[in-house]
Amino acid sequence: MSEEQHYREHRLADLEVIDILWPDWAIEHIQTRTARHPGRDELDLYPEWATEAALEEYRRFSISAAKDLRVIGWSRNAPAASWSTMSGRVLRVVIKPVDIDEGLWRGVTAMPASENAAAWYWRQRGGFSAA
Repeated sequence: MSEEQHYREHRLADLEVIDILWPDWAIEHIQTRTARHPGRDELDLYPEWATEAALEEYRRFSISAAKDLRVIGWSRNAPAASWSTMSGRVLRVVIKPVDIDEGLWRGVTAMPASENAAAWYWRQRGGFSAA
């Protein structure tokens, strides 16, 4: 049996994300993804889409290699991926705590989830019909 994951002494299952603050540098970073990653199924993101994905009720948490909190969630307002038949988009959002007990976080970056990560998300959620 695998050990339950913790983020800064909090069980992942108990973490709350109530709000995400996006500093100017992070907004610029996520809004210029296509310039840094040309030729891929890339997307310039709005912080509102990333926040929507990180706040939605079916989001999934994991811990990045840099020990940041990674959130996989669905933004109904982000444009669909070219390979997807579904509206909206699954995004991967990286956040750091401002006040972890109050559920206040700072956005670090966000990106479209890979096709495999999006498929995993929908399997965990129980399919697109649950949206």
